[in-house]
Amino acid sequence: MLFRSKLNRGSVWGNAMLSTLRRSRITVNVAVDGFDVQPPNMRVIEATGAGAFLITNAHPELQRFFTPGEELETFSDAGDMIAKIRHYLENDDARAAVAVRGRARCLRDHSLAASAAAFEHVIETKLGAAA
Repeated sequence: MLFRSKLNRGSVWGNAMLSTLRRSRITVNVAVDGFDVQPPNMRVIEATGAGAFLITNAHPELQRFFTPGEELETFSDAGDMIAKIRHYLENDDARAAVAVRGRARCLRDHSLAASAAAFEHVIETKLGAAA
């Protein structure tokens, strides 16, 4: 319990959360459903968009959003997660490069502007087909 209390600095939200993610050496995300059927959660977008190095559980849908090993890192089980965390803690340049590529992909494909443009395209396509 003492170990956990030293690591827990309380909840952060909004801009404070994004700043915390940006300052972290490694952000670990474990989806609530673990390795089941849900697609990647919002933390994937929040962390990469903030410029954090993200390691998250492997998921078949994740490749629709990011390239694992290039724009974020994945793990298959607890042992794999620990091994990869140790690897990236010892390789600052590799960790920073993944974080930079993840942020660039997030801003390019998953920003509010990108989402709005995709939505606009869907609406225009549907309206054009109806006319």
